[in-house]
Formats: sequence, C-alpha cells, structure tokens
Amino acid sequence: MQKTKRRTIVSAILVSAMAAVLLLAHVSYAPLDSLLQERFSSAGDVFRGLRVSTAAPVIADAGAPSRFLIPRLGIDAEVQPVGVNAKGAVGTPTRFKDVAWYREGPKPGEEGGAVINGHLDNALGLPGVFYRLPTVEIGDEVQVLDEKGTIMTFSVYAIDRYPYNQALSPDLMETAGRAELRIITCTGSWLSSKKTYSERLVVSARLTRP
Repeated sequence: MQKTKRRTIVSAILVSAMAAVLLLAHVSYAPLDSLLQERFSSAGDVFRGLRVSTAAPVIADAGAPSRFLIPRLGIDAEVQPVGVNAKGAVGTPTRFKDVAWYREGPKPGEEGGAVINGHLDNALGLPGVFYRLPTVEIGDEVQVLDEKGTIMTFSVYAIDRYPYNQALSPDLMETAGRAELRIITCTGSWLSSKKTYSERLVVSARLTRP
C-alpha cells in the first residue's frame, strides 16, 4: 500500500516537476527559487515511444545510492538525495560535481526507473558532472554504489533528446519487473532569453548485475 501511494504521489507531480530539474546551467546559485518555479505547458507523453528493455534483475533491499559512476566518461560523483520543494520543482545537486537522486521515486536497483540528474556546466561555463554525458553510447556501463556497499552495474540501452518545453511523462519511473536508471541533463543550444538549454538529454540504463 505504501509503495502504491508513493507511486501515485510521484506520478501526480512528475509532469510539472521533472522538466524543471536542470534549469540551473549557466546560472549562479542565487536565483534558485525563481528559476525552479518554471513550468512547461505541454502535457504530451514524450515517453510513449520509450524502448522496453528485456527482463533484468531487481534488488528488493537496495540501499540509498551514495556514489554514481560512468567509467568510460570519467564520471565519478557523490549522490545527493533530493525531493520536491514547496513550489513543486524537483531538486538539483547543490554542487556541480555531484549528481542528485530523486528520493521520492525508486532507488537504483529497485523495480522502476530511478531518476538521476546533474548539471552540464555552471554559471561560468565550467564543466559540470554531466559535461560529457552527451557523448554516452549504447552499451556503456553505469555503476551505482549504495549505502550498504553493494555495487550495481547498469547498461545504457536508450539515448533520447526532448525539447526543453515538453513535459516528461509519469511513465518515466514505471518499468514493470525491471530495475532501470533515467539519467537526465541539459543538451542542445543555449537559449539566452530562457536561461536554459534547448533540449533535455535522457539516458536509460537497465540493471545487468547487482
């Protein structure tokens, strides 16, 4: 019952919240609250064409993630758990070299699509944790270390880009019987008038071994 309730609450806020997670690229920390108020009017299900992975193992007792790695890209980051603020926006990492895990959704290794987000760069254009994520390739390994010391390995199977002003579907975290990651950052061209990038990059990876 608790899991069902959590999924219902999460689904209700995802359409309005998830598209706002990475509006902080090229801006300083000062205007966080005002930037995170932005909403996208489109309610289209941009994930209806999402590719379905084959059955993968699920870790029923996964701990909260503490470290996130994509070895080929040289990404090795601490994980900050985040929720949704009073304005309904999903949190982002407070440090540009960390990633954020959306704690109201599944943990990496649990059934569902665990959401991880991170910054492309900072206010000065210096590389953020996901500066090289746009060069990710199908088959790249992603590793997550949880608080219990378990190392989980995921394999990238889908790379998708969406216009910044299209909402992400609540189905983002729904993967019946499978443990997956949804790794999100900005990409595309910088839109000065909007203070954001033109696209969102969504990388999907499935658990291959605990």
